[in-house]
Parts: sequence; C-alpha cells; structure tokens
Amino acid sequence: MSHDMNHPAGNLALRREALVAQCALQRMMVAAELRTLVQPVASTGWRRYLGGNLKIPLTIAGVVIGIVATRPSRALPLLQMGAAAWGIARKLLPLLRSAGPDSGE
Repeated sequence: MSHDMNHPAGNLALRREALVAQCALQRMMVAAELRTLVQPVASTGWRRYLGGNLKIPLTIAGVVIGIVATRPSRALPLLQMGAAAWGIARKLLPLLRSAGPDSGE
C-alpha cells in the first residue's frame, strides 16, 4: 500500500512523520544549547564556591517564597517559628554531635 498524496490518511501520516522528525531535531538543538549554557557553570562556576549540597536550602527557600507570595498574612508567624527552630537547632546540633556514637561514652 503506497502513500497517495490525495488520500487524507496518507497525507496525515506524512505530516505526522514530518512533525516527529522536526520535534526530534528541535530536541537535539535544545540539548546542544543547554550543554553550551551549562558548561561554564558546571566546571568552575558558582557550584564550586557554594558546595554541592544546595538542594535542601533551595527547597526551603522556595517553600518560604511560595508561602509569602500566596499568603502573606500567614508568612510572618511561620518565619518567626522557623527562625526560632533554626536557633534551637544551631545550639543542639553541636551537643548531639559530641554525644554521638563516636564519642566513646
């Protein structure tokens, strides 16, 4: 069965194949551009200076920004509670580290 250009199904199949090929080409072009943009940052950029463990702080910052943007009246008490929890954690973490399983007690 050959593709006849006057046949609607054949025409649609050819258009579909052309669109699939065009999408594949666009994906390859976007991937190449992305590699070009990421290359300077990946090797010697800001990640080297800030460290590799940015996932948790960025997640927390995103949640806080989202809360402030959607419900500003609720943001202040949550920020105060978070600051208090942060202060307590900063005081307790050294104590927990010194009393951990490696302390020999």
